[in-house]
Amino acid sequence: PSLAVELQVLNLVTSLFLRISPNHTAVSSTLEAFLEDRGYVMKGEDPLRRRFSNALQWYNTLQDRASHFIDELIDVAREERLREDQEEHEVPMETPAEGSTPLLRPSEYLRARCPICFGGKSGPSNQLNAFACIDAVFMQKNNKHASRDPLREHPKTVFIPESEVKLWEDYVAEVRPSQESKDEHSRSARNDHYEGSLRVPNSVLDACEDSFTAADGTRQKASTQFFDSTGLMGMLCRHDRVLWLVNMTSPGERQHYVFTLVERLFNHLPSMVHGWDSL
Repeated sequence: PSLAVELQVLNLVTSLFLRISPNHTAVSSTLEAFLEDRGYVMKGEDPLRRRFSNALQWYNTLQDRASHFIDELIDVAREERLREDQEEHEVPMETPAEGSTPLLRPSEYLRARCPICFGGKSGPSNQLNAFACIDAVFMQKNNKHASRDPLREHPKTVFIPESEVKLWEDYVAEVRPSQESKDEHSRSARNDHYEGSLRVPNSVLDACEDSFTAADGTRQKASTQFFDSTGLMGMLCRHDRVLWLVNMTSPGERQHYVFTLVERLFNHLPSMVHGWDSL
């Protein structure tokens, strides 16, 4: 190590970055100017930014690991207490979402993500009502030709592994029939007329349809020539709490991303939940 940073400074910057967009360059430049005014000149070009960023990153990693360790201790104590209560009242023991026995209520993961939506108990007399939405954003990309950082998975990650997404991608490709190529001149050759009782020409309706890009799997919204990760698709609850995210690697939105998220949701819900709706 070539730089030692006071923990209180790292705490200050961490709290600051929770309230503004992280900007290591601005913080480092401010610290350099602050120290230089007091006679402490750091030699070299960009002497602080990279080293300070590394120190902050590993400090935040240590914080995350410590928090995860404490959460695990609390979970173990909670399970022991629940087991004692259930044995005393002869109630069947709840199993994790991946277990063979159906859940009696939403999983610990969902209850931690949003206690309002998934907290409490659910059963035949206490029906679970939860809403989730899925949307995609193509602003988060990764340059295909840039070097990849070493794999560092957050202990509380919300990302679904790429291997799980790949399973659904292969399944959809297998069961979906091949689409016939569309005639590019089919619309231009069709006579322009009114559609039913709508006093709007078909040409106007077609132009409106062409301008609608949301959920259009055939429309390219990001280039796979330059990016290996083209965007993110996420599932959120009604309180805008992120439940899960998947990395998209296709130029547009695809069904298998939605299926991956929906399957993960149902794996963490009680067996009594058997339907869903989409808007």
